[in-house]
Amino acid sequence: MPGDRAGGCFGIGVMQSNDELDVDRAVARDAVNPMFRGMGITPLDINSLTVDQRLQLVEELWESLSASDVPLTPAQEREIDHREALHRAHPGRGRPWRDALDEIQRRRG
Repeated sequence: MPGDRAGGCFGIGVMQSNDELDVDRAVARDAVNPMFRGMGITPLDINSLTVDQRLQLVEELWESLSASDVPLTPAQEREIDHREALHRAHPGRGRPWRDALDEIQRRRG
């Protein structure tokens, strides 16, 4: 869930080195990118990161957000309202998500 972690190997605004990240390669080739000027962060050359490092960065960025940072669209709100109304009208019709997930995993082998 967004906001649950206090930052990891990339941190927010600070590059921290670890065994998997070669900081010298990760620093952007053009450090004067106006997007980063005055923000106190080191720009990254995303293409120099491995797939695992990029996924870790995405995870840390996502987890740094709160629910209010990612508002639902009107269509998503309508869908939630619709599903809640269906559940209230037929409360015994659904099943626990874990049961559904287990079935999907069984079908996939």
